[in-house]
Amino acid sequence: MVTIKEIAERSGVSIATVSKIINGKDKHISEETRRRVKDVLRDTGYVSNAIARGLKIRKTFTLGYVLPDITNPFFAGLARGIEDLARDRDYSVIMCNTDNDPEIEERSIKLFKSHKVDGILCSNIVSSNIGERGVQYYRDLLGDIPTVFLDHVGLESDVTRFGYVQVDSLNAIYKGTKALLDAGCKRVACITASQMESCMRINGYYAALEEAGIARDNRIVYVNDFSLETGTVGIRKIMENDPTIDGLMCGNDMIAVGAMGYLNKIGVRIPEQIKIVGIDNIPISEHVTPKLTTVAQPIYEMGWEAANMLVNYIEDGIPLFTKTFEAHLIERETLKLQNVN
Repeated sequence: MVTIKEIAERSGVSIATVSKIINGKDKHISEETRRRVKDVLRDTGYVSNAIARGLKIRKTFTLGYVLPDITNPFFAGLARGIEDLARDRDYSVIMCNTDNDPEIEERSIKLFKSHKVDGILCSNIVSSNIGERGVQYYRDLLGDIPTVFLDHVGLESDVTRFGYVQVDSLNAIYKGTKALLDAGCKRVACITASQMESCMRINGYYAALEEAGIARDNRIVYVNDFSLETGTVGIRKIMENDPTIDGLMCGNDMIAVGAMGYLNKIGVRIPEQIKIVGIDNIPISEHVTPKLTTVAQPIYEMGWEAANMLVNYIEDGIPLFTKTFEAHLIERETLKLQNVN
């Protein structure tokens, strides 16, 4: 079996350098040196004994990621960023889907604890678990496991206990709603989700209306979850309440695509009769007809940053913190007809 000493000799570096790279302590080592050592590790078939290493330093080099639905492109994008960072730092990732079920969420976190993961990442935590218990619920459930929440607000009163990576959701939906109003819409409806993070989104919708001097009308607001079905059911109910709407702000792109499908089915022209804006900029948004205007979130970067924050805490004790990304409008055909030359 090849030894670390032999790896060091073949790479032209010290044993300490090889050890740092193997153990993910290589942030002060140049990319060229890191690549050279990793090439030798791969070519020689060297495999670090992760179990023995973990027992020695009381780490499993494993992260847990709890999310609602890996088939949703938004969460898949977050997962990709998490996995890429984890792989680069020699960590593995266990994922659990909750299907927005609070019992499954709780079981998933307990499963991670039983596997002694070094840290947990949590997306879109189930709102029914917040309530009056708030931060204390997660304090009790997570114990002393470092945790980073993605795309979630509401627990910031305990920023020293948890980390957060999120987009300014209120501003994102404000930008989308304002774009609809600026495009000439007079009756802008909203379809979004009931999760706590989404409540911030709908507040952005209300803020844009208030700024334009437009009163709230709950008849043209529908709230359920972030799914195609929500878009389909939501726009049908809204149209039944008020067929004169001329704009639709959606809490995510999946909702928007669902709403577009229904509107196309009943013969409503987009954007001539109803203009639509979504949030996320998932891949399908550019491939539907007409192409979907959306407020883009840096999805991959959010996943990468969350995992990086968590591993930096695990490895070097760098305090967890809150990082907020900005979203930006990508104007496509559902807002304005594009000129075709």
